[in-house]
Amino acid sequence: MTPTLTALLCLGLSVGVRTQVQAGTPPKPTIWAEPGSVIPWNSSVTIWCQGTLGATGFILDKEGSSDLRDGGSPLEPGDKAKFSIPHMTEEHAGRYCCYYISPTGWSERSDPLELQVSGAADTTHPSQNMSDPTSGSRSQDYTVGNLIRMGVAALILVGLGILLFQARHDLGRAQCGQEHQCSCDVKIPAPPQERQERKQWQNQFCKKTGDA
Repeated sequence: MTPTLTALLCLGLSVGVRTQVQAGTPPKPTIWAEPGSVIPWNSSVTIWCQGTLGATGFILDKEGSSDLRDGGSPLEPGDKAKFSIPHMTEEHAGRYCCYYISPTGWSERSDPLELQVSGAADTTHPSQNMSDPTSGSRSQDYTVGNLIRMGVAALILVGLGILLFQARHDLGRAQCGQEHQCSCDVKIPAPPQERQERKQWQNQFCKKTGDA
C-alpha cells in the first residue's frame, strides 16, 4: 500500500467518524419572539423555534416551570415551529428555551429568550378599586358615635364643675355662719358704771332675802 493511499484511507475514516458524532447530536435551534421580546400586557406574542431540516417535533421550555409546551409537527419546510400566547400577562414573562427531535435524536437546548411584559394592568380585584359604600356608612356611624360620646363626656364635666362650685359655696356659707355665731357668743365687758349699778342691785336683793 502506497503512502498516498494510506493517507487517503486515514482521512476518509476521520471524516466518517466526525460525521457520525455530529449526526448523533443535532445542533441547537434558534429561538425568537414576534413582534418582539417586550410585549404589552394582554397582547399576543408568537415564539418561534427553528432547527434543521428533517426535525419531527419541537418542545418549548420555560425556566422555573415544569410545564413543557409541544409545538406539534414542524411547519413547512420542516425546520421550525411556533408557540402562541394569545394574551400576555405577568405569568408568561420569563426565560424560554426550545429544542427539537430529529431522526438522529434530540438537539441541544437553544439560547435563552427573555420575554417581558410592559404596561401591566392593576391586578387588584375591581371591587377593591371601587369604594365600598358600606365602609363609608360604617365610618360615618363611627364619627357620629364619637361625637355623641364626646358630648356626653362634656355634659358630665359640666355637671361635676357645677357640683364642685356648689360644694365650695355651701362650705363658705357654713364657715361664715360659724364665725358669726362665735362673734355673737363673745361677752362684751360692761362699763364701770353699769358694773357698779349691778353690784348695788345684787346687795339690795341679798339684804331683802336675808330679812325675809
